[in-house]
Amino acid sequence: FDYVEVKPDGSTKMIDHLKAEVQHRADRGPQPITQMFQKYDAHQPGHLDLEEFTHVAREMCGKHLSDIDCEILFGHFGDKKASLQWRDFLDQCLAGREERLERSQLLDRQHKKVVDRIEQLHDDIAMAV
Repeated sequence: FDYVEVKPDGSTKMIDHLKAEVQHRADRGPQPITQMFQKYDAHQPGHLDLEEFTHVAREMCGKHLSDIDCEILFGHFGDKKASLQWRDFLDQCLAGREERLERSQLLDRQHKKVVDRIEQLHDDIAMAV
């Protein structure tokens, strides 16, 4: 992913960019993303303060995220003054992922039924000729 510059209306794009990066990494399984959080989670297990979150955000989206960018992201996902639970952060980033997967699987099943029906019709026509 390429970094998206934040403009007054761009915080939503930056948030979406971070969510997409989390989803992309989560597709590889839970262990790598959990290890990354644990690497930076130094003060309070299971929680990230702004400094720790900044490291995570920069590892995911690029070192060129500014401190202000990271504060905007931190404020969106957690409490600006304290910390955020990284499992809650992941839940927010991955929300709707299961529904998209279920829809995709449903479409795959419907597609297979259509293909099977076309093949059956093809066989029926071949037998009739």
